[in-house]
Amino acid sequence: MRGLRLFPAILIVLALFISSCHKKKEAKKPPLTPPVAQKVQNMQQRPRQTSRPANVKTVRISDKFILGDPSSKLVMVEFTDFQCPFCRRFHAQTFPLLKKEYIDTGKLKWVTIPFPLRFHQYAFPAARGFICAGKTGGEKAYWQYYMKIFNVERLNPYSPVEVATEIGLNRGKFSSCMDSEEVRNELAGLLSFASVIGVRGTPTFILGKDNGDGTMTGEMVVGAQPYEIFKDKIDALLSK
Repeated sequence: MRGLRLFPAILIVLALFISSCHKKKEAKKPPLTPPVAQKVQNMQQRPRQTSRPANVKTVRISDKFILGDPSSKLVMVEFTDFQCPFCRRFHAQTFPLLKKEYIDTGKLKWVTIPFPLRFHQYAFPAARGFICAGKTGGEKAYWQYYMKIFNVERLNPYSPVEVATEIGLNRGKFSSCMDSEEVRNELAGLLSFASVIGVRGTPTFILGKDNGDGTMTGEMVVGAQPYEIFKDKIDALLSK
């Protein structure tokens, strides 16, 4: 009987693994450099809470580009790896439906944080390219890059620059940005923060409300879940 009671829990764990790319166990990392450590500390600042569920997380969004109506009270934060097949499936199948129904109508604002996994060799340059699209071209280029990089059939070392060129960014400035220590440190800070709050695979989402102080707090949802799962959760929050 005990084995039967454990069976549903096993199924849940398996479901998470077959819908997301998971971070491999790594050796202990060296301490962060002071600039990166400070950035992680700033991102973690949030109101003290005496108790809350383990899957409820808080993320600073005031320094992030927003897709959708910035005044929307409902927020979805996405942690993604541009080479992860489950992230790409989500972007092809589910994201367009969410965008049409909730983002474009002003009901939901979207934030994306790159979380490249170390066993995806082209994920890191793609993630640095994502950051640099915003630094060299602003918000419009940032989201244009996001839409296009997922549509590259097979990522390679040149994909970020090719996408940047397609959307009209200066090739030289973009390449210099991608190779800069500043951007490498910024990505390291994002990875460290994501790991601290419990992100272990991609895609991972945090769906919740804008706190009005530059942060959002919400439920962590793991994996490329079907549209209906997100719809039910979003509609429930909208009805409150």
